[in-house]
Amino acid sequence: MDVVFLLECGDATDTDDAAWNSTLHFVDDAVSRIGPRSGGTHVALALSSHQTTTLVRKLDHQPLNAAHNLSKTCPGEGHDISESLMTMKRSVFNNRDGDRPEVPDILVLIVRAVGTDGVETAASLKADGIRIVTVAMATSERTLHQLRILASSDVDAQRLVVARAEQYRILLPTLINVVCRTTESGQLLVGILY
Repeated sequence: MDVVFLLECGDATDTDDAAWNSTLHFVDDAVSRIGPRSGGTHVALALSSHQTTTLVRKLDHQPLNAAHNLSKTCPGEGHDISESLMTMKRSVFNNRDGDRPEVPDILVLIVRAVGTDGVETAASLKADGIRIVTVAMATSERTLHQLRILASSDVDAQRLVVARAEQYRILLPTLINVVCRTTESGQLLVGILY
């Protein structure tokens, strides 16, 4: 499978460094458990900040090491989720540059808040067979509702919520289960490494 982690950047204040670093460690732990390998799962990472989506790494089978490579809070706050989703469709899920048409595509969207945009773009990605998994941190009820709409599975979106980024470890087994599942009945794409 091809998995892309799209992270919402926090603002550039020192108080958010711990939450940002916790988010990066969470992604690294998830990637480690998914087990990227040549001929198997490939992983990419993108950052979304104010009106900009940056593809940090294209799909690859090497370890991610996000916490080591992105240890500072990325600049900007807030983002246009619709534009970020379109960037993922154009730049990553395009059947070239590492994206493989014969394997499932999964977008893991990790956010603190999301506006009301993105519904049509998310529907377009889902219509193309791209599964969207949402992970919410410290969000409002409005954001949680919006993430349930954006996600491929309302049930999974409700299960992947924490109050603070530092609590991500409790979500790790659930995230791995959701990402590695191909169907609602629970059939797994890959063997999970615990």
